[in-house]
Amino acid sequence: MNLPEIIKEKKRVSEIITQKYNFSKNKTLWYISLDSNIINDDFLNGLSVLPANFIINSKTLTDSKHKNITFSDKPVADVVWLDFILCDDCESNMSTYFTAWVSPVVSRNNVVANLLSEFNPGKVTGNAYIFENDTKWEIYYALVRYLENFKFPYDNKALIKNVLEI
Repeated sequence: MNLPEIIKEKKRVSEIITQKYNFSKNKTLWYISLDSNIINDDFLNGLSVLPANFIINSKTLTDSKHKNITFSDKPVADVVWLDFILCDDCESNMSTYFTAWVSPVVSRNNVVANLLSEFNPGKVTGNAYIFENDTKWEIYYALVRYLENFKFPYDNKALIKNVLEI
């Protein structure tokens, strides 16, 4: 697929996912795959105020009181609809996400962390947002850094371009 085809397919599938989960339109779509002890009420309340929709992979949590959060007990099958993935070391096949233009927000402990470096929008270098410790606050901080970058189309395209070069 070339760039225009990928963008068109991302938009098409994103609209289907948005309708399926009754999410607000025109928000980015996140897939979260984290150790379940990090996903608690504090973390979910923090996610609920962000301008994004979240699908969280969880076998134990099933219901959300927040309109922009849903849970799925199955790993994501078609990654094309994702704007980015937030994961610790749970996801092992990260290359699938990279080739689908999915920006990673990952733990330094992730198996592919040696391929990743922190994105610097000023220098247009790096290909991920990385958190050092697997705590809810460091994860949340990395997530917010990415959302700040996402507001700027040039920076976000540079990040995606860098992801594709992995």
